[in-house]
Amino acid sequence: MISEQTRSALDALNIQIGEAEKMLRRLPGSRHDECVVEVAGGHLRFGPMIDGEYLVFNADGSEDEYLENLPISIRVQVAGEVPTLIQLAKQCESSFAQDALEAAAAIERQIATTHL
Repeated sequence: MISEQTRSALDALNIQIGEAEKMLRRLPGSRHDECVVEVAGGHLRFGPMIDGEYLVFNADGSEDEYLENLPISIRVQVAGEVPTLIQLAKQCESSFAQDALEAAAAIERQIATTHL
């Protein structure tokens, strides 16, 4: 049986996980291939599941799991890396911006040098 203190702490954690998922849905960088954190013998990432996009954990070689389905000890350990994942998403967003600028410049150069 879980104590009231533990239940309250897990409820607070679940609320913050939900808030992190809302933020990550708005960050394009959260979907970047490099936006992954290694933790607890697996990988934490933000990605698609059957019913939407969520923080998911993949123990090497297994299927993606919702954080809420993990054993408590693993869930707490994995959730501790969510701030790192948010930081990576912001960094990856900058990478997308730079890639977009480079692509736009390349298109502009090609258009300028192509005579019809």
